[in-house]
Amino acid sequence: REFTDRARKEVVDNFIKNVNRQFERLNYGYRIVQGEIVDIVSDIEIQTVDEAAEQNDSVGFHLKEALKLYSLKPTPDCRNSIKESITAVETLLRTLTDENTFGKAFDKVKKQQTIHPRLEEMIQKMYDYSNQKDTGIRHAKVELYDRYLPSTEEALFLLVTCSATVNYVKRKLSNNNH
Repeated sequence: REFTDRARKEVVDNFIKNVNRQFERLNYGYRIVQGEIVDIVSDIEIQTVDEAAEQNDSVGFHLKEALKLYSLKPTPDCRNSIKESITAVETLLRTLTDENTFGKAFDKVKKQQTIHPRLEEMIQKMYDYSNQKDTGIRHAKVELYDRYLPSTEEALFLLVTCSATVNYVKRKLSNNNH
């Protein structure tokens, strides 16, 4: 009997659930998220990333790349993980608005749907953080004497927060269309 894609996905999903259950039962410090083995994260973090990355589109691609880079062993690529996370947000905004920059796209989204000013500020500041010269996240690191390295905690924070931002913006705009 041949497996359909749906049946194959169900088998894989059940396998991952069972492995994660065993990891949790045995107090292992890892979980499987989007096919990558990552340091332990909460169920809500896993659900947030899974929801945002489940689509086979550009946004999902960037979030899956962020997860891959975060999960590299023995040393995660935190800078590029953060870059992919914020690029997922930018890609969503640009796709929704047909604008060619984060700023123009975000302005257009804010006109389409009311977002609380503090949440607007948070999203903008995440993008600004990734564009700082001292981090080398979205641009070449030009100041060789500067030793700032984004940590795994920052990479995980941005991965989860950018995933939550993607989910939030999609929900806000879909509620606006009903």
